[in-house]
Amino acid sequence: MKGFFLLNFNVYFYSMKSILAIFFGLITFMTMAQTSSNPCDSIFIHSCQPNATGIQIEVIVSNHSLDIISYPGFVLLADNGDTIAIEEVNYFGIGWNEQLHILNIVNQPTIPSTVALELHSHFYDSLRCSWSLTLGSSQLIEQEIETVQIIPNPAKEWIQINHSPVEHPLEIKIFNVLGESMEINRNEQFIDVSTYSKGLYYIEYSIGNQLKKSKFVVQ
Repeated sequence: MKGFFLLNFNVYFYSMKSILAIFFGLITFMTMAQTSSNPCDSIFIHSCQPNATGIQIEVIVSNHSLDIISYPGFVLLADNGDTIAIEEVNYFGIGWNEQLHILNIVNQPTIPSTVALELHSHFYDSLRCSWSLTLGSSQLIEQEIETVQIIPNPAKEWIQINHSPVEHPLEIKIFNVLGESMEINRNEQFIDVSTYSKGLYYIEYSIGNQLKKSKFVVQ
């Protein structure tokens, strides 16, 4: 009886050991898959401009990556590498919704001028992303007459994206309500949505330095 018990225990032990090895292997694979993508591709700089105080730069950003960029901080640099403005870290991370970051000016910039906007994480321990921008009245918030139409909406199999002026090609990203990317950098006028689950989806499209949003429904 004792030998029978030990035999069953050994079988159970080695079975559980194999199951746990497979489980932890899957966890490791999923973690590597999530961290292998570049979160900078899903971070959008909506605006970067001096505010009315004259001593601050306002950066408006949103993040559609699983990586929240923990304890983020922005630095604005001149083209010669000098620091123009730096942020005091105030957030745990960057999420889906637009988020305002205030950078304190240490060297008054020339307007307009080409600048580098850097995003650091963990209280400036790691440089995560960098963008080249034109700071001034003609930069990200410059207004332009632009219309975009998504038809049909609601959709079942496909959507057609019409926009004007047509000489400005659209760079399109589509996200579901969880912020998961469905399509990236699609410049086609027609997009197949037949494999999408029913529900609400968001389209973000950039024209030059402008980023805009629309939404559509798949039935």
